[in-house]
Amino acid sequence: MQFGYRKTSMDDIAQRAGMSRSALYLHFKNKEDICRSLVAFFYDRKCDAIAEALAQDAPVQQILIDAFATHLSSLVDLVVKGPSGAELVDAGAQVAADIVAAGELRLQDLYTGWLDRERSAGRVRRDLSADDMARTCMALLKGVHARASDLTDLRAEVTPLAQVIGRGLSP
Repeated sequence: MQFGYRKTSMDDIAQRAGMSRSALYLHFKNKEDICRSLVAFFYDRKCDAIAEALAQDAPVQQILIDAFATHLSSLVDLVVKGPSGAELVDAGAQVAADIVAAGELRLQDLYTGWLDRERSAGRVRRDLSADDMARTCMALLKGVHARASDLTDLRAEVTPLAQVIGRGLSP
């Protein structure tokens, strides 16, 4: 966050981690390997948090508000924390494109599974494809992310979106 991806060296990382450069190389091959590990860690945490939000016993609209806010807040939070946040996100997308694609698919699968469960419980319409709805939610969330400049703005965008989708899903 301090220097950005391009300007950060393995020495910088080792120093901030409180270890020698050689000790760092015992765990990671290079800076790209560290970045890929961080992206995988980010998606693991994000998937866990969204799964938790989707597991709530609450009205569909509230579940969506919480899941969507969780979905976007970690990324927006990272970008606004420092001047290098956006560069770090871009670097992660380039260096770990395969991990990002797999992570996005995992997120979509979480929404699909939740919609299937809600449909089985009679809490959402049965005539809608869970997979199509999950893909639509993911696309809409990407649009919200592109517009949101901070966490307050994000919450203002997410709430009405979740309410509209929740109403549309109601049986």
